[in-house]
Amino acid sequence: MTMLFIGSAIANSDNMDLSIQVISEQEYQQLLAQAPAVIEPELEVVVSLEQAQAMLGGRFIFREDTLWITYESGKELHHIDYQHEFQFVAYFPQEQLLLFDGYHDLILSLDTGESITDNPLNRQYNATGDWRMISYYNSQFIEYQIQRDVAGEWQETQTRFGSFIEPYNEIVEFHWLDDNRFIYTETVVTPEEAEPRRVLGTLQ
Repeated sequence: MTMLFIGSAIANSDNMDLSIQVISEQEYQQLLAQAPAVIEPELEVVVSLEQAQAMLGGRFIFREDTLWITYESGKELHHIDYQHEFQFVAYFPQEQLLLFDGYHDLILSLDTGESITDNPLNRQYNATGDWRMISYYNSQFIEYQIQRDVAGEWQETQTRFGSFIEPYNEIVEFHWLDDNRFIYTETVVTPEEAEPRRVLGTLQ
């Protein structure tokens, strides 16, 4: 197997590193056959803007073509050009998040007003639910991150330009093997590597 990258940037004190290796199609299929079935955590999703408005009790306000979102106190949290920049995708009541689609993913916390880089619709958990892969479209390419549940808080373990693959490449398949390993298929945009590649990731 050919070693591509060993990451050393970490966000936690456990000194986790991530190694990425290109593997053959045969190796990929053998590992895929061993991948456990994963039951994703239930995620309450409201995809109707009208229903979300009703649930939030007036915290969505339309003024002409602008959508205003407020804190519970009525103070402005955020406003967007709803007709030309963003469209409502989903409200996640359990996490108090709003997702909009536009020239980039816009995920807003109704509690803090922050824009976060974690699209709840794209999360992929391992079998134990202790690890997950998240992704986010930043208007140029998709960023991918691996997170671990530490005492009930999801923490990033490794970052490479905000991602563990090259910018502009994309993951078209992703499967957890266990707590430490995962496989995926990566589409490659560079001319010399036009074919998708099979990859094994290992957290160390």
